[in-house]
Amino acid sequence: MKRWLVWGAGAVGLISLWWLVPAALRRMDVFRIRRLEVTGAHYLTAAEVARAAALPARGNLFDDLEPARRRVLALPGVEATVVHRRIPGAVEFEIREFEPVALVPGAKGLMLVDRGARVLPFDPTRNPTSLPIVAADSAVTGFIDRLRDADAGLYAAVTTAERDRGTIVLVTPKHRLLFRVGATTKDILGAAAVVSEVERRQLAVTEIDARFEGRVIVREPRA
Repeated sequence: MKRWLVWGAGAVGLISLWWLVPAALRRMDVFRIRRLEVTGAHYLTAAEVARAAALPARGNLFDDLEPARRRVLALPGVEATVVHRRIPGAVEFEIREFEPVALVPGAKGLMLVDRGARVLPFDPTRNPTSLPIVAADSAVTGFIDRLRDADAGLYAAVTTAERDRGTIVLVTPKHRLLFRVGATTKDILGAAAVVSEVERRQLAVTEIDARFEGRVIVREPRA
């Protein structure tokens, strides 16, 4: 019984310490937040994240930072964010943005979209990348995302992509590629292998048709 009482008293002491130590640390000027760091962001700037976080001027490293994390998470284009404390006085916001997979034409020019064809509120000129221009169609953008994961080289070669009823049409500087809507990674890898072989042999092929399961058809220019 005595052992239980001693353990109980110790547990109460630890719980009290758990609550009291942060309160004491929050009163220490050495832990005042002096720097805000942002990692993982490609399109958002540190200034935009800092404005959203809205940390108080005399904020302390041991303040509750969850409200600031939620404000940053609410920024358009942010998929996830984690806050890290860096003793003695820095706060790091680790950002994961929704990833653009393509560009779509819009009233004000080209806009970035993710794999679900959702327009992302990012300026494409802020972090220029070579992305295909596609139709604002989730069947197309979803396929483009699978293509990027399956064969980055072929993905990088695609200049445009669109859907013609049940067919996804990709255009590269050398070829036109046809896939059925819902084509699998296996279909993509099969077509990519054919593209590689065509280029290795320097064959005069204009169209590669991968719409048929288990086979890929190549077509030469019409006479």
